[in-house]
Amino acid sequence: MGAAIYYYTKHIGDFNNKTRHLTRVERSLFSDAIELYYDTEKPLIQDIKKLSRLLLANTEEEKASLKLILEEFFTLKKDGYHNKRCNEEIIKYQQFIEKQSRAGKASAQRRLNASSTKSNQCSTNHTPLPSIPITKEKKKTKEKDINFQKFWDSYPNKTGRQAALASWKNHKPILADVLKALEWQKKSDQWEADNGKFIPNPSTYLNQGRWQDEPSEQISNVAKQEPDWRTSAEGIEKMGNTLDLKRLPDEDLKDFRTRIIGELDENRTH
Repeated sequence: MGAAIYYYTKHIGDFNNKTRHLTRVERSLFSDAIELYYDTEKPLIQDIKKLSRLLLANTEEEKASLKLILEEFFTLKKDGYHNKRCNEEIIKYQQFIEKQSRAGKASAQRRLNASSTKSNQCSTNHTPLPSIPITKEKKKTKEKDINFQKFWDSYPNKTGRQAALASWKNHKPILADVLKALEWQKKSDQWEADNGKFIPNPSTYLNQGRWQDEPSEQISNVAKQEPDWRTSAEGIEKMGNTLDLKRLPDEDLKDFRTRIIGELDENRTH
């Protein structure tokens, strides 16, 4: 799988011409089905019951409308319901990303060659170069990379690391907020369905600001029943592991908790 599609072009005229005969419910379900297709970059699953849940088709009218949409606009194959237009757009986007990647690698190689040539020309100068101090900007960049690594370690779909890193640097999310959102998102029906088949690619997750999503009422109730991590030794140790912090030999639990809170506050400033 290539880089994730986090936007697509919707031709309003084409959409209206193809769906003008549909009811409002059918048009809405068709639009949602297309967005799910692009979000996962995969055909829609064959299990109508699970697919209905993913597309929020709960009433009998909505379920019947979904079946009509699948029959008219999708083709059932071994791996699910295919849509020709979606497949073409996904392939086109991935080819574009691959072309951009090759161009970027070629540009980097040219810069590396130029730098190597310049280094060879200066090799006869034996005067040692002065050491370059680490600036605050470089320190912040390093901290951001560390925060991204913590996000990457916690995210269940390890796909497209470089694209995800670029998205992380672009959006600059607060690590603590992202980790908090992932706690309930990992337990959601959509992410647990078919062994995580519908978990978005990391770059898609970041580009769409999915850490700002609100949990469903069911998940919220479960979260309320779970104790605050600060109230138990197990919770404190678990949060420390999430942030790659280890309890020092002579450090009591209260001081360790204070150090973790300080680390979370520090992350919010970057």
